[in-house]
Amino acid sequence: MSLLSNLTAWWRFDGDLLDASGNGKDWTQGAAASYVTGLINQAARWSGSNAFRAALVTAGPMAVSLWVRPRAAVVAVGVFAQEKGNAPSVTRQLITVNATTSVFTANFNNGVDVPASYTHGAAIAELWWHVVGTNDGTDARLYVNGVLRDTVASVPDYTSVTASDLGFNPNV
Repeated sequence: MSLLSNLTAWWRFDGDLLDASGNGKDWTQGAAASYVTGLINQAARWSGSNAFRAALVTAGPMAVSLWVRPRAAVVAVGVFAQEKGNAPSVTRQLITVNATTSVFTANFNNGVDVPASYTHGAAIAELWWHVVGTNDGTDARLYVNGVLRDTVASVPDYTSVTASDLGFNPNV
């Protein structure tokens, strides 16, 4: 089995916003992308007020795996989200990171369910974190740096999902 088996999309952000899986799920820019030194090769940096967008719509079990490095000035960022009806007011935050409170969350049901969450006991800003949110149709799970941190009952709501956003911050 290759690394690309069963992937819907894979973005390396190594100087571009292209989908490396070959499935054509490239990001479009809501703001100019800047590229910085990543954990491996490069990473994309966004302002937090304008997201990158892809025509990624899922309807079933899913896993979202991201390497994130929150900046100290960031309060709360919706790292990965899906839009319902193409309006930010109904965006469901799948993965969020709050550098001020050191909280990671995963929520797959439009804010209806209590999200899977983890509060790290120390500052998380300016450090790399591997954050994975999964939903199997019954439970949402949050992994941080390879450790399962929380599991909550969560039946996903995939109705009317029109796009996915990366770097969305409704608080800006």
